[in-house]
Amino acid sequence: MEEVIVQKFLGDLNHYTDSGYTIHILCMEGWFRFSYYDKVFVLSEGNCMILMANRQIKELEISEDFACKAILVVPQMLEKYAPVRNTYRVQGISMLYLDPIIRLSEDDFIRCSNDFDEVEYRKDDIRHHFYSEVLGCSLTTLFLDFFDFHKKLFKGTPVSDSCARLFFKFISLLEAGECKHTRTVSDYAEMLCITPKHLYSICLKSTGVNVTAWIDMFTVIEIKKALADHSRTLTQISEAFNFSSLSYFSRYVTRLLGASPSTFR
Repeated sequence: MEEVIVQKFLGDLNHYTDSGYTIHILCMEGWFRFSYYDKVFVLSEGNCMILMANRQIKELEISEDFACKAILVVPQMLEKYAPVRNTYRVQGISMLYLDPIIRLSEDDFIRCSNDFDEVEYRKDDIRHHFYSEVLGCSLTTLFLDFFDFHKKLFKGTPVSDSCARLFFKFISLLEAGECKHTRTVSDYAEMLCITPKHLYSICLKSTGVNVTAWIDMFTVIEIKKALADHSRTLTQISEAFNFSSLSYFSRYVTRLLGASPSTFR
């Protein structure tokens, strides 16, 4: 498995993320419209995006003149060459769940484009006696600039390492499908061996988004998938998600989707 891939086209993004790559894309021309965590986004000229490993997107439309630069890296390279640890990573990564696009100023676009070119140059310069080191330095510069771009957009108080670890454990529970079984904050707090109040605090400090909103976001995605399966009745879906009654399930879906399960379906 190649540790770093540099290309000037999108390719099969979901194949790459399923293979463990995190993808950094800089849009040079045109636009790319896609669905991510059930929301529609447009990557336009002059902006960039980051698609984390094991995340899925659905390509909706791409302009004929679309052109980009893309750098794909495996997790080990991120861990080795992204020196800013949990202090900023937790805020940056968590915000990428909500919006994978980073909007750049003209100066930052130029800086980002230069970073991409430098990584490409260093990756191809295999005769360099310190090849791994200079490639690593170019990646570190790229990652630090991405942290800088993101920090400008999403301001917040740095969080502790322990807070960051707990937040990522919480998100891992949601990604693993726990939201199909429970949507109660106290249940997640118990799984993490902390109090509900502490979990509320961790989410707000880390992301500015409360714990209930995170639970709802992942639950809605799973419910939409279930409703798309017309072989299952609403009662079966309600029971599969551990709702106490079909009416409660209907109220929950209506509150989050603005339509009843039958209407949405």
